[in-house]
Amino acid sequence: MQKGEFELKIKTNKTVRCSAQIYETDGSRSSDFVKIEQSKDSVCVKARFIKQGYYKLTIFSELEGNDKNSEAMNILVLNKIGAKITTPFPKTYSSTKEYNCHLVEPLVRNIPSKSNVRFVMSSPVIEQILIDGKVYKKENNETWDVTVKTGDSGDVKVSAKTDYTQKAFPPYTYLFQIQNNILID
Repeated sequence: MQKGEFELKIKTNKTVRCSAQIYETDGSRSSDFVKIEQSKDSVCVKARFIKQGYYKLTIFSELEGNDKNSEAMNILVLNKIGAKITTPFPKTYSSTKEYNCHLVEPLVRNIPSKSNVRFVMSSPVIEQILIDGKVYKKENNETWDVTVKTGDSGDVKVSAKTDYTQKAFPPYTYLFQIQNNILID
């Protein structure tokens, strides 16, 4: 754990559907400050702890042949230094995990208005991405590095297609919210 940020990589022998929650000592919980990225042989859990104190990080996994998530792991965390970044991770959807997406930046949900924001992500299966209404095709291996000028307010939606022949883009992969008076490090 470093400055309120936690990362745990778990090797798996098959693709496992996972989710996670952070529980504070007062019993409140949040999934906004946990991000899960998956590949065919691993799960990476990233968590952001805003304040000092004890937390419980619970990882849930879906058992094979069962749609219910069960507790797979509980981790007690003593966070000694609050995270430098105090905003949630970007909103993710089932396609984020299904497409084995890896988001490099931005790692915050709230992005600045009227600014150039760099989006860097990869996926072994995505062929095209749609960011804020513009289509980008895969150019080098599986990584996209796109800079977008944000508007005054609203959302920036990222969608993806795994096949060029698909007519429409499926629902979102990531969702970011445009905010005034924010800086991204």
